[in-house]
Amino acid sequence: MAKVFTANRLVDGAVVYLDPQGVWTTDVLSAHLLESDEAIEKAEAAGRDAVARHHVVDAYPIDAELRDGSVYLTRFRERIRAQGPTILFGTAGLKKKAA
Repeated sequence: MAKVFTANRLVDGAVVYLDPQGVWTTDVLSAHLLESDEAIEKAEAAGRDAVARHHVVDAYPIDAELRDGSVYLTRFRERIRAQGPTILFGTAGLKKKAA
């Protein structure tokens, strides 16, 4: 199964993904879909390097696939990390619910 490499950016805790240029991005649709063991090993090395440099924490591969030309995260937990909560909450949620 293909993988995407994810982590949390150390400065603000944002969920980030490794893109094809080796840059961490918050846009999951820009994530590099890793389809070979060699590509996954290269991303793991980039993740270890970014952790050592204190750019990100907890870098790890997640299952993903290509659907309709876009990266699709196969685990529900990872889709929540990428897109946010599945329920309305807090003052923003109350305002949206009242509208």
